[in-house]
Amino acid sequence: MAAVPPAGLGDPGEHSLATALRELAEETGIRPAAPARPLAVDYRCAAGGWPPVVDFAFAAAPVPAGTAVRLSGERDAFARRTFEEWLPFLQSEQSAWFASLWRAHLRAATVVLVDGRETAAP
Repeated sequence: MAAVPPAGLGDPGEHSLATALRELAEETGIRPAAPARPLAVDYRCAAGGWPPVVDFAFAAAPVPAGTAVRLSGERDAFARRTFEEWLPFLQSEQSAWFASLWRAHLRAATVVLVDGRETAAP
C-alpha cells in the first residue's frame, strides 16, 4: 500500500474541510482539537478514467504523542514521521506534491497546484 495521508471523496453538499475531518476520523479515529487550515488546492485534470477533480489538503494541529489511533479497513498501518523520514516511502509522482505541501506548511501558506505541481497564480 502506498504511503498516503487519510483522504476521500466528499459527500454531496459537504464542505471540503468537513470532508477532510470526516475522513481523518473514519480512517484513524483522530479528531483534531483545533481547526485545520487550508494547505493546498490541487486542480487535477481528467486521467486514468477519473474526471477532473479539485483536491484540498489541510494542516491540522499536531497529534499529541500517545494519542490512540484506530485504523479503518482502508489502512493497514500508520506512522509518525518527519518530512525527511517520509521521503523514502513516497512514490515518485508523490514527491513534488508532498514537498509543495511541506513548504506551504512551513510558510503557513496555502499553495495552488495543477496536477500535483506548484503553479504561479494568474
